[in-house]
Amino acid sequence: MDKYFLITMVTNETQRMAYLSLSLEGKALEWWQTNRIKYSTWEEVKDGLFLYYGDHYKADRSYQQIIKLRQTGTVRDYLTKLDSLNAYAAIPEKQLINIILSGLTTKLCSHMVHYEHLRATPTEWRQRLIEMDIIGTEFSGRNQQSTHKPTSKKCGREEAPPTSLRGGTVPSRETRDAKRPYISQDHINKRIKDNRCYKCGIAGHYAAECRNNWRNSPPPRRIQAAPQQQAPSTALVKHKPQNDKPNTDKGYFQITELGSEDEQQQLENE
Repeated sequence: MDKYFLITMVTNETQRMAYLSLSLEGKALEWWQTNRIKYSTWEEVKDGLFLYYGDHYKADRSYQQIIKLRQTGTVRDYLTKLDSLNAYAAIPEKQLINIILSGLTTKLCSHMVHYEHLRATPTEWRQRLIEMDIIGTEFSGRNQQSTHKPTSKKCGREEAPPTSLRGGTVPSRETRDAKRPYISQDHINKRIKDNRCYKCGIAGHYAAECRNNWRNSPPPRRIQAAPQQQAPSTALVKHKPQNDKPNTDKGYFQITELGSEDEQQQLENE
């Protein structure tokens, strides 16, 4: 109503009483209709409303809530909640600084020890408190990013192998499969026909309940490298024994390189 009177610039008390009659409802309207004769000004009406419907212990409850209040988020949120309660508790600002320090985190409270000289100006003290909280939040955020930042191969660093919860590296999938016994499809069909578990070959339980390690794919074959053929050395190859036959006997001749199989077969035929 005070804001309404200020905007509309209503200063006449008779008009204010008329506006008040249109604004109340319920039990408050019944009270106004009964006690209207007792009040002639708006200020008297406000005191009467507070006497009947006001919270007379709100200041005490607000003070207790301020004492118990602790910083759980940012300093700005903490100070906003504290100021809203202090609107009813009306604690002096210099005394409020001690209450604020008791509700801050231990780390932030230790930082504010260096700014005791700002207690004489509570506004500057609060501003420095907010700045220290912002700096601490940004610093902790950067540390978390650097701690959890994944390694990149582009930067020339190798990625760390995955580790288990109990410590140590986790074996790769190929390593785990290599340790499991291979079961062919023929063995699986035979075990199923004999009403046995096709994983371990033991009767009395289903394959879904089996905890034995197995794999149904054959292990990879190891391909051995073919031995390298040594270059043939220069040798004398004898086709026919030396005799007195004329030009038909080719005698001994020298071969420096071996040709293809067709060429070798042709030489043997000759």
